[in-house]
Amino acid sequence: MKKITLILTLILFTMMLTAEWINIPENSKKNIFEHVRGENEAIEISFALNGFEMEEISEREEIFQKISYFNEGEFLEI
Repeated sequence: MKKITLILTLILFTMMLTAEWINIPENSKKNIFEHVRGENEAIEISFALNGFEMEEISEREEIFQKISYFNEGEFLEI
């Protein structure tokens, strides 16, 4: 059981190392979501991504770029 856990951990760690972090400097100091204004009819928010991970994936002899962000799709308290 310990061997399987160790192997899975090593595989996941190796996969994490293949992605490259792409920084967006103009958004580095901003919050991801910011409340701009709110009225009875609508709420306006601003979205500023500070960066993302990019990795190359080969599929059927073509190369694609896959982008992802830590905890994407998760419900986070912002």
